[in-house]
Amino acid sequence: MLGKLKQVAQTNITNGDTVVNITGVSENCTYLLIIKDVMTTGTPQIRYRLTASGSPVTTSTYEYAYKTMINGAYQDHHARANAFTDSTATLYQQDYNGFNAEIYLNNLYDINEKSTFIEKNVFIQATPMIHNFWGVGCETTTAVRDGFSMHLSTGATFTRGQLTLFKLVQ
Repeated sequence: MLGKLKQVAQTNITNGDTVVNITGVSENCTYLLIIKDVMTTGTPQIRYRLTASGSPVTTSTYEYAYKTMINGAYQDHHARANAFTDSTATLYQQDYNGFNAEIYLNNLYDINEKSTFIEKNVFIQATPMIHNFWGVGCETTTAVRDGFSMHLSTGATFTRGQLTLFKLVQ
């Protein structure tokens, strides 16, 4: 996959946000989403959804498999299918350095293909527990999507962070 990255959107998280959206998917190609230094109040789970017309799609379901590697502790792996409307990072985030992730998004703008994603992230749950998380997944139906959304599992709020969306240009 040779090419260049072209930035198409950037969103800075404002203290008190409960949902963070980033859009800019406008053609069928690979996109890279960089999530940097996200912090929250409390210790909620960070959850993902895709967006349509700039809003999170709350009715979609996802299939997802992941592997978590934790220093000095256990390794965890799971596969989930068709039973949930929030995808990926159901991660407890009690972090001192922020939540950081790279997510490759494919087929979002193709009505004939399922939207897919590949994610890797690193975060600190509790000193010295460092999580290294890898996952893949797809939306279970075909539809055009224009972006990505993050929300939290509880009444917590985001306090800072940044999302940057890049398009792979051939």
